[in-house]
Amino acid sequence: MPKPPKLPKNVKVVMDLTFYSKCSLWYDNFAVNLPMIRGGRDVSELPRFDGEPVVLVGAGPSIWKFNHLELLGKWRKPIICVDKMLIPLLKRGIKPNIVASVDGDPSIKSFYDDPAVDEVEGVKAVFSVTVHPEVVKRCPFEKYWFINIFDEPTEPRSLTAAFHFMSGRKSMLVAGGTVGFFIVNLAYFLGCNPIILIGYDYSYDDLDITKTAYYKAYLAKCNGDKEAVKRYFSVRQNPKFKNFYLIDLMWQVYRDIFEFYVKRMPVKIINATEAGSLHSIRNVEQRRFKQVLEQYG
Repeated sequence: MPKPPKLPKNVKVVMDLTFYSKCSLWYDNFAVNLPMIRGGRDVSELPRFDGEPVVLVGAGPSIWKFNHLELLGKWRKPIICVDKMLIPLLKRGIKPNIVASVDGDPSIKSFYDDPAVDEVEGVKAVFSVTVHPEVVKRCPFEKYWFINIFDEPTEPRSLTAAFHFMSGRKSMLVAGGTVGFFIVNLAYFLGCNPIILIGYDYSYDDLDITKTAYYKAYLAKCNGDKEAVKRYFSVRQNPKFKNFYLIDLMWQVYRDIFEFYVKRMPVKIINATEAGSLHSIRNVEQRRFKQVLEQYG
């Protein structure tokens, strides 16, 4: 993908806040990982899937609600999954071709910490250079590295460019704030077409705002005013599948990022999640997963 165009202001604000809150961890992770990165494989060395359909497995609640993993068991073509879904897939006898990790938090290690991970062969792992060293250590798979694009790489003081050159010129890719979007970009990078999404809710299926990931943070920002917190949330209806979902400020930003980049990808993208906020996006079809499997499986 070419250099990232300018993001909408609200998206950039949230991305900047995320960067400044986590950058010290990312720098430390990168420093520890550097010998493995420089001596390791680049993401461009992955086998390509030119013109092949691929299923991307996200971790949204719809994956369980609609029994999509049961249906996925019949799929015999490429699969790329987010790290959180690796163990659930393996325990159902489904082996992804690629698993990816972007987040630098050490808790991501738990997504690889299971005997099922040690028993499987042939899975390839794609890691951001800023993933936690404990994740790298626990993952037994062949590893491929990439640089997350934080800023404009052509600028003289670009952090992305610094990572690129220090890492031995590893490839630079947009991660888009979530590992879910990153594997969409990865599938595009590897030539997949169409790109089929399941588990891409980008929202909450439980409409109770108090159960959401950022409720306490919003409450603190509103000085404990529960009525004021409500402005960070919205209940909406998916126009295709008629189910309701809850979206907050963070998921709205991630959705905006997703739409911003995906509508620039000249490939067919099919959202077979059957729920959630990723609707009404140019060049993203909304279909039931069973129908998609019948056509492409």
